[in-house]
Order: sequence, then structure tokens, then C-alpha cells
Amino acid sequence: MKSVETAFRRKGDPEPARVEVAPLLRAAEAAFPRWVRAQTYLRNAVEKDGDSAEHVMREHVRASRRALLAGLPLGGGADTL
Repeated sequence: MKSVETAFRRKGDPEPARVEVAPLLRAAEAAFPRWVRAQTYLRNAVEKDGDSAEHVMREHVRASRRALLAGLPLGGGADTL
């Protein structure tokens, strides 16, 4: 809410500066179907988890490269059981 108020003030136009932001945002939220909020939360969760998975994979690749450079065998194969 603060960011919208700040953006309206920065415009330099007196008309947006007079807008009451809280009622405007409540009305905007009420105009959307209920599933939009759930979809937004789900999208953000998937993006965050995707970023986490990408980080794990990058770290695995880095560790594998270090092991190969050090001459160590890579784990996970049938020959390591």
C-alpha cells in the first residue's frame, strides 16, 4: 500500500495524490475472482521452489566437477554399492 501511495505522490500530478489508496486497493482485490489470490501464491511458491531446485543442481554439478578434478570417483552408480 505504501508503494502505491509513494508512486502516486511522485507523479507530481495532484489528482492521483488525492486518491485514498486503501479503499482503492480493497475494491481492486474484490473485483478479482477468489482464485486469483490462490493462483498468485501458488505461482510464487513454484518459482521459489524452482529457484531452490536450480541452486541444488548447480551445487551438485560443482561438487561433481571438484571430485573429478581431484581424481575421486563419483558416487551413485551400481559399482559403488
